[in-house]
Amino acid sequence: MANTTRTLLVMALFATASSSARAAANDNAPAKIVLHVEDFALLLSPTISDAENEVRAVFRQAGVQVTWLNGNPSPRMISDSNLHVSVKILNRQMADRKSRTEGTSSDVLGQSAREACQVWIFYDRVTALTNPLPGGGGEILGRVIAHEVGHLLLPAQSHSDKGIMRGTFDLRPKVPPVFTAAQAATIRSMLSQRVRCLKEGVVVNRAPSL
Repeated sequence: MANTTRTLLVMALFATASSSARAAANDNAPAKIVLHVEDFALLLSPTISDAENEVRAVFRQAGVQVTWLNGNPSPRMISDSNLHVSVKILNRQMADRKSRTEGTSSDVLGQSAREACQVWIFYDRVTALTNPLPGGGGEILGRVIAHEVGHLLLPAQSHSDKGIMRGTFDLRPKVPPVFTAAQAATIRSMLSQRVRCLKEGVVVNRAPSL
């Protein structure tokens, strides 16, 4: 009987230690965002691939892991603890129609909507900027996407004088501009806050309120 009691105690202690280790591992795991990308501009695969790599690189520097999926998210996909963002790459006709309806300036490259957790990219305007550059179309597209997703996770008026959140794009750097240290910390904090709220059953799939 004593041996059985000691065995059960050891098993309980092991289970507690394992649970604590898993919790610590989850706390130290990188924050995650899932992008569901709809390409209405019918871009070539290398352009999409370059854009994906650029987005991943920008958020990796902020300690955030990005998963890029093609198409609309299903309800099953958004039932996890990750932030799911719909990214629509608009063709010229769609972009013009949206701009006319909303009165958007012709120099705007993208828009984001926090409550809808959506991003729209005006690809014809992106190509107008990148045409003089050898290649680079996919990279600049990725930077525009990262910029707009950043707006979902940062406070209003979150443009900065440097990095990926600059109000005007600098097309020259070969290395992608990134979030500032303060912006990266804010993004990680907001994503962590969202995960905690989801575990308590109080948040639907939307960017965290600021």
